[in-house]
Amino acid sequence: MLKLRPLRARIYQPITRFGVVASDWKYIIAISVACYAVPMVLRMSLGGIPLFLIAGPGAMFVTYAFFYWTRVGKEPGWLRHQWRSLLRRQVERGTLPADRVECPPHSWLK
Repeated sequence: MLKLRPLRARIYQPITRFGVVASDWKYIIAISVACYAVPMVLRMSLGGIPLFLIAGPGAMFVTYAFFYWTRVGKEPGWLRHQWRSLLRRQVERGTLPADRVECPPHSWLK
C-alpha cells in the first residue's frame, strides 16, 4: 500500500536557497564570474594582489547581500514593482489619492 506523504504547506511560496530565491542565483553567479574573469584576463592587480582574488568573492558577497535584502521583510515582487513604478509613466497606472492633491478634480465633475 502507498504511504501518505505530507504536502508542502506553502506550495506557492518561492523556493529559497540560503535565503535567496532559487531563480536569483543565476544572476549572482553570472555577476561574480564576470567580476572574476575580467580582471584575470586583463591581468589587473591592486597593490601587487591580483584583483580577481578580491573582485570575484567581493561581487558574490555584494550581489548575495542585495538579493537577500530585497527578499527579507518585503512582499514578493517588491523590486520588480519598484523598477516598474520608476520607469513607467504615471498615466499608465490607476489614479491614487495622492494624485488628486497635485491636480484636484474639476469642479464641473460631480
